[in-house]
Amino acid sequence: MHLPKPKLSRGRVVFGLIGFTVIIFAAVIVKQFSGPAIGTVNNNISTTNDTAQHLLHFDAKQASFDYQSDLKQQDNAKAQPNVLEYYIFNKGAGDHSAAAYLAVSIYALPSGNPDDNSGFHYRKQHPELYSSRVLAINTTNFVIVTKKDSHEIVAFSTHGTKLAAISLTAALATSSELQSRFDGVLNSWAWK
Repeated sequence: MHLPKPKLSRGRVVFGLIGFTVIIFAAVIVKQFSGPAIGTVNNNISTTNDTAQHLLHFDAKQASFDYQSDLKQQDNAKAQPNVLEYYIFNKGAGDHSAAAYLAVSIYALPSGNPDDNSGFHYRKQHPELYSSRVLAINTTNFVIVTKKDSHEIVAFSTHGTKLAAISLTAALATSSELQSRFDGVLNSWAWK
């Protein structure tokens, strides 16, 4: 008995090629995002003036800063072409819903104008959602933006043709806990 060879329809072939392409694309993306972070962590222990908190020092290419030791550094990835450096530290399940989430992004800013950064520009254009203030710490100027209906604070600082966006979200923290975490980063911030 001879059975006829099943014919592959054009749709099945196209579907198979698309599926294969998606799998290869996903593998390439995962490989890019799972690379090691660039920078070093020094386990220096410091204390703040209100509570004894252990701080770690992070020395990146463009800047250095301290962060609380209960935050763990996560894998980093360049989210946009103009991102020079991008670091994530969190406490919790390893995602955006973590108990505390610190993201530090340093952008190329050829014009030197922070309004050319979409995150800065959006927050500036929506005062109904965000309050802002200017703060000078040591020799660094920051524009501090706080989201009115959540526990999110972002500091923007320019340095020549670079812009730092330092974002802290702590959903379960009180305002003073959030501010204390944020102060540790800003008080130690140093551009290179």
